[in-house]
Amino acid sequence: MSHLIPVSKGADYLEVHPGALAEHKKLGWVQCEKQSKPKAASDSDDGRLPDAEQRKLLIDMLTERGIEFSEDMGTDELRALTITPNPDGLDDLDVDQLRALAAERGVAVHARAGADKIRAALRAAGDVQ
Repeated sequence: MSHLIPVSKGADYLEVHPGALAEHKKLGWVQCEKQSKPKAASDSDDGRLPDAEQRKLLIDMLTERGIEFSEDMGTDELRALTITPNPDGLDDLDVDQLRALAAERGVAVHARAGADKIRAALRAAGDVQ
């Protein structure tokens, strides 16, 4: 099993595979002592946002989409709601059907607008049934 080799260049530090050490040295990197990287307060071990920040983002997203939820729901339950299709049925329509529906309802959309843009325009118009 190979171990990564610590290298630095000015204030920059990284660890490289032994097979890449020669190339890094050609670019001005020098082998150095291993450094410990200080952990930021908001970093978690798996690179995900802390639960409180995730909850806030999910709640904002659900509120923006008009999806009802309970404040006592867990983060995983809120996340599941964000991937649930919107109940207005627009997610089931293709671009041609959406364009026809927009024309029928008098919602102006650009001739080259894609399905996502047309859905957004219909939802913004507020008369989705």
